[in-house]
Amino acid sequence: MHNNHFSSPTATNLDAPAELRDGITAMRDLASNARRDSPLFSSYGQMIDALKPFLNALAGAHIDEQQATRLAQDLEQWTQFLGNQQVPDPERLWGHWPQRDDRGQALVPTVYDDVVLKQRDQGLNGSQPPQEEIFAMEGKVTFGRFWTGMNNAVHGGAVTLLFDEFLGNVSTRAKLPTSRTAYLNTDFRSITPVDKELTIQGRVTRVDGRKQFLSGKLFDGQTLCAEAEGLWVALKPGQL
Repeated sequence: MHNNHFSSPTATNLDAPAELRDGITAMRDLASNARRDSPLFSSYGQMIDALKPFLNALAGAHIDEQQATRLAQDLEQWTQFLGNQQVPDPERLWGHWPQRDDRGQALVPTVYDDVVLKQRDQGLNGSQPPQEEIFAMEGKVTFGRFWTGMNNAVHGGAVTLLFDEFLGNVSTRAKLPTSRTAYLNTDFRSITPVDKELTIQGRVTRVDGRKQFLSGKLFDGQTLCAEAEGLWVALKPGQL
């Protein structure tokens, strides 16, 4: 589970449906329950690894009427089957494999070859001077044609989604408290190309109490494609 939208202080388990749990508890349960040695880990991961190139191939394919109809029928059959397999959120598999780089989901492109660039040993939970880096990471990512917006460029929403996922992971890798995104601002500096290896960087620049300030950059070689800065807020017990 990675950080998404910030829950208000009044949103507690007392107000939520049964399948929604305390956010901190959910994060701990996910880390302990999703086992790499489970037989399902390999088979579900294999399915996700097959789904990603399928989506990219579909996005780039020119198919005829008969092929489109056949594919629609096949998908409808699988949709009906999967519709009968629905479970509460704590039991679902999609996105619940923290041992995988993609967490077992195909919504966001996988960041690979990630490395820690900088890590301070002291002061992660205290107030820090502005502009002073606390933790930094870098990785590689390639957007397939599934994420194309127009004219062989990555959709701006997909770029923002990548930053939200990656910076949430930076917060986790920095061992900061479980948090959710309060805001995320993205500036697009140049076209983000499809089917090309890019470099993404993320940094924890400041921590002030529950507030975690992070920033990120996405590069095509030396060209800055986009940059983002945002605020993540640590959850209180009982918050979703």
